[in-house]
Amino acid sequence: MLRLALRISFLTLSMSVFSTFALPDHVIQYHSATLDKRQMRAGRATWYYPGLGNCGITNTQDEPIVAISKQLYDAHGGSDCGQQITITNTNTGQTATDLSPSLFQQLAPLDDGVVPVSWTF
Repeated sequence: MLRLALRISFLTLSMSVFSTFALPDHVIQYHSATLDKRQMRAGRATWYYPGLGNCGITNTQDEPIVAISKQLYDAHGGSDCGQQITITNTNTGQTATDLSPSLFQQLAPLDDGVVPVSWTF
């Protein structure tokens, strides 16, 4: 009887240990867009007059809108729509790469036209 109880206990323990190693694949796989969002990027910011964008929303120049490159948009399958982004003017440290006028003015005067920035999602 004791041997049977020990066998059952060992079997239960073995199953618990082995099931820990049999985790589903999705636990260790990452989507490249998720990893990209951690990456600090550098470039230049300009401003533009927004309208109807790829996200299907018509925006105005008074809204804080950012346009990303087609290459980055396509690489993430459009999943960046509606995401929050942090942009820093590397000359002044102002935080607010094309920006709507209202957003650009949080970093620099519109007359500056182009400013160096770093940014991340």
